[in-house]
Amino acid sequence: MVKRLRLRPLTAATRVRIPIESPHRKKAGLCTCLFSYSEKGEVTKMVKHIILWKLKEMSETEKAERVQKIKEGLEGLSGKIPGMTDIHVIIDKLATSTADAMLDSTFESAEALKVYSSHPDHVAVADTFIRPYIEIRSCIDYEI
Repeated sequence: MVKRLRLRPLTAATRVRIPIESPHRKKAGLCTCLFSYSEKGEVTKMVKHIILWKLKEMSETEKAERVQKIKEGLEGLSGKIPGMTDIHVIIDKLATSTADAMLDSTFESAEALKVYSSHPDHVAVADTFIRPYIEIRSCIDYEI
């Protein structure tokens, strides 16, 4: 049975838990859906922006200090860039990892990601704490 949901216009990203029935389970479950509304009230797809960095050769002490500065710099952007709903930098990794740090961020739309990429606060953090020390950068952006 499909239930209709009444959606009210919102201006920010919204996380909604929707009841669903699964053919693989005897009970109904909950599905978490993430969506956003445009200024016109249209539902837009949110965007995940994930980056993995491998730092240049340096001592383990220098590397630990560097990734901590990357984390502080990027997470310090929280609430400063329009359309960015979430930002985390992962630096506590297992020994099996091949990257030194990971950025996990969420944006209201692809347009909001473009705003972030050229925002002066983001550019300052990237130019100061990241770009000079990075050997390899891998990125994936996708709609959620």
